[in-house]
Amino acid sequence: MSAAEFLRAVVIRSAEATPGPWTWDCDSWLVGEGNKNVLTAAEPGIADDIRPVIIEHAPDGDLIAHARTDLPRMAAALRAVLGLLDELRDDATYHESRESDPAGIRTQAGWKNVDDYRQDIEAAITAILCREATS
Repeated sequence: MSAAEFLRAVVIRSAEATPGPWTWDCDSWLVGEGNKNVLTAAEPGIADDIRPVIIEHAPDGDLIAHARTDLPRMAAALRAVLGLLDELRDDATYHESRESDPAGIRTQAGWKNVDDYRQDIEAAITAILCREATS
């Protein structure tokens, strides 16, 4: 799965879920925009620490189920992009016009095309978003 495919799946899950922001009352309700129920935690069942949960809208359950892996992957991808941009900032002198390569950036190693940086960033995002979740 590419980074674009991963992000498309996240966007679809988000679009199909109840509009937000969502609010948790720390007791038994998760509500979305307009106080629409997203999740209801029933009264304790057999044991005091077990509370059945009712998901009001199936796409909300899908979004919740994927959140535990989607969010850490997206945060790691963003950190990777910011790291590459920091590296670019620290290592490059921007050059707006250069006859042989108008989209070039001069680095300590020489000229590098901006498209090469984009490919590096996309590869970093794909590597992080598409690896197996560890949490």
